[in-house]
Amino acid sequence: MVGMKQTRGAAIRNRRSVSRLWFSLMLVLALVACGSSSAPSPAPDDPTPAPPDATATADLPQPTPALVPTPSPTTLTPEEFDTAVSQLVAKFGSRGISMAGIVITDSATGDLVTLNEDHPFVAASLYKLFVLWQTQRMIRAGQLSDDTALVLGPDTDDSEEDGYSLGDYGSTITVAEARRLMITESNNTAAWLLAKEIDWDAARPVLRDAGFAVTEVWPNPVTTPREVTRYLQGVINHNLDPALQDADYTLMLNLLKEQQINTMLSPGWPRGVVFAHKTGEVDGDTHDAGALLLPDGRVIYITVMTEGDYDPALLFMRQLATLVWARFSSSQP
Repeated sequence: MVGMKQTRGAAIRNRRSVSRLWFSLMLVLALVACGSSSAPSPAPDDPTPAPPDATATADLPQPTPALVPTPSPTTLTPEEFDTAVSQLVAKFGSRGISMAGIVITDSATGDLVTLNEDHPFVAASLYKLFVLWQTQRMIRAGQLSDDTALVLGPDTDDSEEDGYSLGDYGSTITVAEARRLMITESNNTAAWLLAKEIDWDAARPVLRDAGFAVTEVWPNPVTTPREVTRYLQGVINHNLDPALQDADYTLMLNLLKEQQINTMLSPGWPRGVVFAHKTGEVDGDTHDAGALLLPDGRVIYITVMTEGDYDPALLFMRQLATLVWARFSSSQP
């Protein structure tokens, strides 16, 4: 696992086409500028800069609720949505996003929109989803437990990028605590502590048998929008891995619901909407993927992975999320 940490920075960097009125796009994109009456939102074309102390591998802090806009209930037809997404991709393709990978699908209707869904992206912190999976698998096999003590040491210390330390070398945290920090706060040290416990040569065939043909965690974390979406569907449907039990899937989903980093897609949803998700960011790659859990029982899966500059990627995701809400929030099976 030491090799895994040392080679992390070497990870490889390796539609629908429709026509509709430009007016539809302009109407929906204008929604991004609308915030709550208590606090205005940033204008859609004014990039929100990364925090001054942001590092290449650290996810962003959670925004204050007052800055999260509440999108209008304006709806889009499938044709309007496809046109708007195509136009949005073109717009930000000229503003610093060199590659965008998208999978959006409605669990009830089967509606599917994809773009570069099989492109291998640097996984960034999305690799932590797969560490979570294998951690639960080891617990079921009796190789770990929630109470297993993980020893902090220099080989797993990423406190400089995390922004804080989990403790002195030689001290311990439990598997349960490391798991929580890894997902809800995207803590790197906690992720390395768990990843160190996993035999990735043995885990790779498990991923392949489950249909993850591209995803790698060690030595170079990489995945695709399609495979991240497959993971999320497996968690929601309790069929990711026959070695896992219902309790594992419930725990995994609850951790994703408790996500504290809500600066990418999340500002595109109204307040109170449940979005179980995981973000990922390294220099040149910005991702957010999750399951939008609607009150009528439908699940809207949305995975967005980008290569390019951070600021336009952030704006792209926020505007895309607003389009997704306008398209799917009121559609019925």
